[in-house]
Amino acid sequence: MSHPGGRGTRALPVIRLPPHRRGRSAALAELRALAGGRADLLAQVAGIFEGTSEGEPDEPLARSAARLCRMAGADAGAMPGWTEEGRRRSANARRPPFSGGLSP
Repeated sequence: MSHPGGRGTRALPVIRLPPHRRGRSAALAELRALAGGRADLLAQVAGIFEGTSEGEPDEPLARSAARLCRMAGADAGAMPGWTEEGRRRSANARRPPFSGGLSP
């Protein structure tokens, strides 16, 4: 995947946080570091998690992940817009594919 400006992007790694090895504050600090201190990025992740998981079997897990993003400092003002974007994406994913084809 590449950025429109030509720079590559990298996916954030999955964080595994065994509760017996690290405390919550360490986990939140790691999440902040992975986001590069960007509250807007944390809000995007939290909102997309919440919006796409509504009514889905993984909703409790997604809400927990979103809660961690909020605790790590997600921009609360930006989250509603990203939650709505997640809902929009989820609705589009459930739509049947366009099959109209080309008209002569």
